[in-house]
Formats: sequence, structure tokens, C-alpha cells
Amino acid sequence: MFYSLFKSSAKLFVRNFINAFFCIIFPPVMIILFGSIYGNEPDSIYGGYGMVDVSIAAYVALIISVTAFMGIPMELSNFREKKILKKYMVTPVKQELFLCSEMLVNAIATIIGIIVLFIIGKFVYSVKFQGNIFLFIAVFLLSLFSMFTIGLLLSNIGKNIKNTNTLCYSVFFPMLFLSGATIPIELFPESVKMVSKIIPLTYVVDMLKASWLGKDIETFYIDIVITGLVLVIGVVLNIKLFKWTV
Repeated sequence: MFYSLFKSSAKLFVRNFINAFFCIIFPPVMIILFGSIYGNEPDSIYGGYGMVDVSIAAYVALIISVTAFMGIPMELSNFREKKILKKYMVTPVKQELFLCSEMLVNAIATIIGIIVLFIIGKFVYSVKFQGNIFLFIAVFLLSLFSMFTIGLLLSNIGKNIKNTNTLCYSVFFPMLFLSGATIPIELFPESVKMVSKIIPLTYVVDMLKASWLGKDIETFYIDIVITGLVLVIGVVLNIKLFKWTV
């Protein structure tokens, strides 16, 4: 039963060109574009690392944001508005299974996008992973689930698919361009850096970059704490606000 739900969710994700494009194609295009402009030679502005070295982990945050703010909330709102979730109430299928299948599909899509990104970075710019793999995976999972809770919250706040769509884009694009997930935050003027501190994705970008580059956890524990708080608050709010029907 769960496999059937998972298969159906996977097909719907693949058919959504926007999600597939931003998750799998857009990040490698960005890394090639900025890499061709700035190269990957060590530079003091990036703390002695190359532009691609510091950006590739930031693009992991970009991929996470795509599935979190465009994949999950849009699909849930669509199913909710079309009464599909309501129909599950009179079938043997548990509604929770549908939610789990959606989360799993988007998590797998995120991982696939990251693998494609790493392959491009490795073979085009000789990017090397310099951190602890277990720490990076832990940071990645914390980042993934904390952003997923925000996406779920957007779908619960939105009254219909149109409203949710507006909310998602209103959150997605400011996070995308002001957090350092696309343009390296090192290039931002100080005023923009101050604004970026109110954006949750900024802390995800920071700790993914730090763990990727092998920095001590003490240098980014504040990012971990803030992202963890986002996760806890998101879970609490979703439990309170989640609805199966419009």
C-alpha cells in the first residue's frame, strides 16, 4: 500500500517540470555559470577557499529549499483542495502514509539533486569534500527536516492552492537570493548581510558550508541551535494547524 502511494507521488513529482528543473538542473547550471565567471582559485574573500568550494554546499541548501517550499506544500494543498485527502478517510489507506510518501519522495529528489551537483563539481572543478561525512549527513538531515516543517506550515496556512502558491513563492525567492544559497553571501554588502540574518535558510547555508569545509562544530553551533529551534517550532505549529480538508 505504501509503495503504491510512493510510486504515485514520485510520478507526480517528475511530471512537475518546475520542481524537477530547480531541484536537479538549476544548481549544476549555477555552479557552472559562476565557476566560469569566478573560477575556483583560492581567494581571501572566501576565507582562502575557491568560489565553487564554498558555493557547492550552499547549493545543497538551494535544492532543499526547492523541495521544501515548492514540492511539499504545493502538492499537499492541491490534494487537499481536490478533496483527495478527504477521500482517504473512507479507504483503508491511512492519511499519514500519504504524508510520509510525499516527504520521502521529496527527500529522495533532494538527494538525487545533490548527487548530480557533486558529480558536476567534482569533474568540472575538482571540488573535494573536506569535512566529516557523518557530521555533514547529520547537518543535512537537520536542514532538510527543518525546512520541510516550514513547507508543511505554508500548506497549512494557505486556504487553497492559489493562496499556498503565493505564500510559497513569497518565501522561496527571498530565501533563495538573500540567504547565500545562490549568490555567495561573501559578496553581499553589509546591509544585505544584516537582512539575511532573519532568514532561516541563511543558517542552513552557513552550517552546510562549514561542515562541508571541515570546520570545527564550535564555529557553527549557533547555526545548529537556530535551525533546531526552527524544526521544533515548525513541528509544534504543524501539529496544531495541520488539516486534511480545506
